Amino acid sequence: MIDLNEIQQMLQSPGTGGTAFQSFVITSLQMLATIHEKEVHANEAALSLGQQTKVQRMMGNVEELQRLLKSVLNKQGKQLLDMQIALTSKEPEPSSGSWWACLDELIETIGLGIECIGSIIRSQPKESLARMLGAGVIDVLSVQHKELLAETDEQLINK
Repeated sequence: MIDLNEIQQMLQSPGTGGTAFQSFVITSLQMLATIHEKEVHANEAALSLGQQTKVQRMMGNVEELQRLLKSVLNKQGKQLLDMQIALTSKEPEPSSGSWWACLDELIETIGLGIECIGSIIRSQPKESLARMLGAGVIDVLSVQHKELLAETDEQLINK
């Protein structure tokens, strides 16, 4: 299991300036932005302090991951990210309101993120930095995904 510290160490490796790597980072950042938006909704809809604390911890991890990934973008990567944001920017979607709906959306979005990043890294050479970084991002998201699924199970059992 790769954690944020290991991801930070990976990002200090040479080879982060290549076009393929920069493109992977930009795609990851876009996915993480969508996940973060869903986390904000879940945080707002949380029914208990425990739920809110859990979601806020997850938000902190995603924010740190975004910060780390943005730190390796070169000038072209930053420009491409800015263009992507400008092209896809829209008003933030309003929260669906209920904890259950927000939790479901968050679980689904993280699952899609894991699938998307997994699909991208499978096309990368086995020992490439993009593949290793992608595996790290998947690890971070998988931990969150499992925690949210456990939260769902716990809530259903306690009903």
